[in-house]
Amino acid sequence: IDDSFDFISGSRTLGYYENKYASSQIIRTLGIFIFNLLLTILLRKKITDSASGFRSINVTLLNKLNFKQNQFHSTELLIEAISKNAKFKEVPVSFLKRSGGISKKPNVIKYGIGFLRTIIKTWLRN
Repeated sequence: IDDSFDFISGSRTLGYYENKYASSQIIRTLGIFIFNLLLTILLRKKITDSASGFRSINVTLLNKLNFKQNQFHSTELLIEAISKNAKFKEVPVSFLKRSGGISKKPNVIKYGIGFLRTIIKTWLRN
C-alpha cells in the first residue's frame, strides 16, 4: 500500500483460480458468485472475490474496525472497511488447487450459512 489505498484484497476472479470449474467446486463457486453479488449491492462497490484471504491493510485503518466474528474474517473485514469509507481496491491473485492435506472449512452448506450469517450480522451493526 502506497497511501493510495487503505485496503487491498486479492481476487481470484481477476486473477487465476486453477480449481474454479472443477466438478467438486461448482456449488462453492456459484455460492461465492452469489455472495459477491450480494456484497456488491450492499456495499455499492464491485466485489469480485469476497472470500479471498489475500489482503493488505493500512495499520491506521485497523483502529477504526470492529471485529466480532470467529470465522469468515475476510467478509467481516471487507464490510467493516468499506462501510467506514476505506479506499478499497481488488487486485488479481492466483490460486492453485490443493496439492495435499484437507480443508478446515465446513461442507458447502454449513460454509454458505456461516458466510451469509457473517454478512448479515456485520452489515446490521454497520
